[in-house]
Amino acid sequence: MFRRKNSTAVTTGHKAHRLIISGRTEAVASSAQQRIYMDENLYFSDFDFSVYNSLIPLQMKRGSVSIEHIRLSLVSMIQQHTVLRTAIRFNPIHNQIEQKIQPLTDNIYSFQHSRGVSTSEQLDRLLTNESIGRYFDVENGKVLRCHVVQRSFENHDDLLHEGDLIIFVIHHIAFDLSSSKPFLKAFERACWTNEYQQSVLTIPQYIDFALYEQALLADTNAESKMNKARRFWANLMHGYNWDKIRYLVPNEDQTDRLHSDRGYTTAFIINQDVVDAMMLFAATNSVTMFSLSLACYYAFLFKLTNHNDDLCVVSSAANRPEKELQDMIGIFVNLLLYRIKIDPTDTFKHLVQQVQQLSNEILIHSSLPYQQIIDFQGKREHNVLPSTFFQYESLISSMIQKNSIEISVSRAPASYAQARIYLDERNSFHPDKPQVAIYNMSFQYRLFSQYTLSIKRLLHALQLIVLKHQSLHTSLVFDTEKNQVIQRFIDLNTNHSQMLSVIESIYETDKQLTEIMHNEKRNPQLFNLAQGLVFRCHIIYYKKIASNHLLSDKDILIFNFHHALFDFPSMNIFLHDLNQAYTTGQLLYDNNTDLRYLDYAVIEQQMSMTGASMFWINTLHDCKLDQPLSLPFDRYRLSNEHRTGRGTSISFDFGQDLSHDFLTHASSNNVSLEHFTFAIYFIFLFKLTNGQIDLCISMNINNNRYRDELKSIIGLFENVIPLRCQFDPHWYFHQLLEHVREMTINSMKYSYFPLQRILDQHPNISKHAFLDTSLEFISCIKNNAVMIDDSQVVSESSSLNIIEDDILSITDFSLSIIHDVKMNQLSCAINASLDLFNRETVEMISQRFHFILHQLFTSIISSQINKPIYELTLTLSNERLLMQSLNNTQVSFSSSLTCIHHEFVYQVMKYPQKLAVELDEQSLTYCELLCYVQMLSFALLNEYDVFPGEVVCQCVERSLSMVIGIMAIEMAGGVYCSLSPRDPQHRLHALTQQTQSRLVLVHHFTRLKFSSEIVLCNVDLIWTVGHSNSSIIMDRLSNIIVTSDNIAYIVFTSGSTGTSKGVRLCFVQIIVLFSFGFLGPNSSSEFVGLH
Repeated sequence: MFRRKNSTAVTTGHKAHRLIISGRTEAVASSAQQRIYMDENLYFSDFDFSVYNSLIPLQMKRGSVSIEHIRLSLVSMIQQHTVLRTAIRFNPIHNQIEQKIQPLTDNIYSFQHSRGVSTSEQLDRLLTNESIGRYFDVENGKVLRCHVVQRSFENHDDLLHEGDLIIFVIHHIAFDLSSSKPFLKAFERACWTNEYQQSVLTIPQYIDFALYEQALLADTNAESKMNKARRFWANLMHGYNWDKIRYLVPNEDQTDRLHSDRGYTTAFIINQDVVDAMMLFAATNSVTMFSLSLACYYAFLFKLTNHNDDLCVVSSAANRPEKELQDMIGIFVNLLLYRIKIDPTDTFKHLVQQVQQLSNEILIHSSLPYQQIIDFQGKREHNVLPSTFFQYESLISSMIQKNSIEISVSRAPASYAQARIYLDERNSFHPDKPQVAIYNMSFQYRLFSQYTLSIKRLLHALQLIVLKHQSLHTSLVFDTEKNQVIQRFIDLNTNHSQMLSVIESIYETDKQLTEIMHNEKRNPQLFNLAQGLVFRCHIIYYKKIASNHLLSDKDILIFNFHHALFDFPSMNIFLHDLNQAYTTGQLLYDNNTDLRYLDYAVIEQQMSMTGASMFWINTLHDCKLDQPLSLPFDRYRLSNEHRTGRGTSISFDFGQDLSHDFLTHASSNNVSLEHFTFAIYFIFLFKLTNGQIDLCISMNINNNRYRDELKSIIGLFENVIPLRCQFDPHWYFHQLLEHVREMTINSMKYSYFPLQRILDQHPNISKHAFLDTSLEFISCIKNNAVMIDDSQVVSESSSLNIIEDDILSITDFSLSIIHDVKMNQLSCAINASLDLFNRETVEMISQRFHFILHQLFTSIISSQINKPIYELTLTLSNERLLMQSLNNTQVSFSSSLTCIHHEFVYQVMKYPQKLAVELDEQSLTYCELLCYVQMLSFALLNEYDVFPGEVVCQCVERSLSMVIGIMAIEMAGGVYCSLSPRDPQHRLHALTQQTQSRLVLVHHFTRLKFSSEIVLCNVDLIWTVGHSNSSIIMDRLSNIIVTSDNIAYIVFTSGSTGTSKGVRLCFVQIIVLFSFGFLGPNSSSEFVGLH
């Protein structure tokens, strides 16, 4: 077991003594072992019960575990920690008590299995029996017992279930109170490593401490640690009456007799007011609660013993000063004598300060064994022990002591992240015939030239990694009874090669290699979550398998993981452990590896997260989570249609100039680059969705390891959170940026709140459409080189700049901004599902995003970013030229006295089948437009009695109906007045009052904005069958007398100087404006028809 003799320096004041791994199996017993051995043999040898049993009862809280697994784990722990199989005997030849490590046999420990402890009385009786039973044979090394209890008679299987017990009983000669934590750690690790035959680690053993202690005691130097302690204790106990040390009350019977070990215990709780006063006193006078409590005890004894002013109290000390001893199982506790002389005339405060000084000095010299303290006084033959004992334990230290463990339960709830991936893979994509694997995480590596890797050492290193990281051999199944996803830890037998999936292939051409890599990424049959097959290693040789079993620079190494058990930051942990395991042949464990991913999942399920819950309820209040964004889809997915997982990706670099502008502006304005890009993305979505101002998308949280203990664990620590941005389109960019910054900071603060719990807050929503659009900001250092021992390998992963025609798509539309910290460059990737988008559409979207980036920064650099958000445009330069061509309406009218609707009819007669108006995907020819205009005109004349010159208002959203309404009002002889649907009701009321209009054209969404005094004409109802079949009297329309001098339009001013004023424009003025091109392509009015 002791193959190497590593040593750790432990220094004393004069001479350095080291705790070394000796490899010894026999040595003198430690002072603590000798004390317990002598005490038990002198005072309690004839008793039929034990006084030195230490009890650690454990109860199963969840899951189940096999009893045989418990037994084998116990054997593994006994094998690793030799103090649990060490015999203590008296050697008459050497006249000393010695220890000897015993071989591991079935008789070296006690293991019992029982059933039927159902009542509390039975449980109390069981624990009492365990605490006093004589189960041990110290002289033959039997010092450990394990009793597993199935509390129900109904369980006839070999599993422990919820409520069942595991009771450890350890003899005090091999165990003290401070050993509880390392004991539980050792058992826990033995449970999940399953290393039954040999230990993973070579660690110092308790026998090494005994040798180290003997070396300290044997040091003859006057300034040695122990000799200084001897002088201190000699001075402290000088002149003390040792004859009365064992007698508390004067004149009691002093006849020597054996201990009966019978006693009486009483307990009470100190009033909280007294505790508060004690703590205040201790803080005010800079003393510890230990010293204050001990001073109270002295005061009590002073009164109890009729003013005995020379008191001696014994107390215990953990005696684990060196770091190497703190995680060691064994007995280290020492007994210390606290002697004090009390002056009855002194104040209590002086007594406390005296005790504080005494405590400080004793702790410095607490390593000297109790036997040596009393031996120096010549009282060793009496084995004297004071009759008064004092023990103080901080409640805080009790609370942080880990009294529960997870021991490789066979069933436990999956983490929220695991459950999300598991269910998404089955619900969003075809569960039985998946077309492509969405959650394969493939990492490809190639050696640099002239470097090699040993395949044998590589596979051994991978076995150690899988052994260490439980996530890599964990299965996920859905429990239909509990309606939840369960993770199951797959037990590993001693043949570790069975737990590792290794595939070997040969390639000769690049095409063959590409096909192999493609298969690793997209083959849905590579993993089996139900069986725990979640990791595989694929070794691809060039042309042939090397006879020397070495990988060369033309060979490829692929590590493939299922995302349900692995995230991107896990790869750094994997590579770190791979290098260590390959280089040294073993994997070292640190304190953080005591926490496994399964523990994290259980803790996560138990967290209340009240603050985060309230935040997300308030943030998503009234949010339409089930309504998707109005993106320019090419087609739609049916409600019963599964995702195919096929997508397309468009990527581009920002370039040096744009990246520099981004970084400079963010830095100079003290704004996070992440927040800056998020603000631009929300502007882009606002324009892309035709003006949606309540945008809710999803954001991936890729590394949710919010505690240091989680940073060395392989597993899935991702989360998805909503990112909701509500804004005013009249805001300027800096206003939106500040809003996005505050919104993102608040959302990230509670990003640990699982997505499932956010969704559960909205039980009435069946489809969470906000998840279909996602945003991600990635800050990384592109360093593809990885060291494994002395060999350097480089990542063969696809570059971010490569455009792929067919990628894996989990969401419908996503944007990723990547910041290469090393190069200080930015790039962008837009991914879209081919279920909904054509590749050409995604290319156009990427061009628009690139354009708006340049548009914003051109304005920022020139300090002209002084226009509101809604005035920004996505129109590309080639589209502007096309718009100018389409909007070139400068024509020569036949007569300067012609009205607009007359010219409109003339155009209808000239070009009846040409497009007259187009909006989004809707359009009307001149002939169709005239038909609808005539129908509405007739309705205005026949049903609403509109007369020439009457002001008719129209309040509708941008639509084809708006154009029809304008021409119909003109054709009916009315005066057209436009009202904005975005204006509040009081403004609309004021404008209709000013124009004295009795009739307003509305549609369904604007009809509620007007009071009952206003006559409303719902243009949506004009196109009903009744109206379309009406006989339109052409003569009546023709007989309406309107001249070019008549009023045609009323346009209101902005009201910036006071009340809005209506400006009346006659036909001739409108015609002149058209003739001079003031309403042509350079006018701001072009957006009405084309935007």
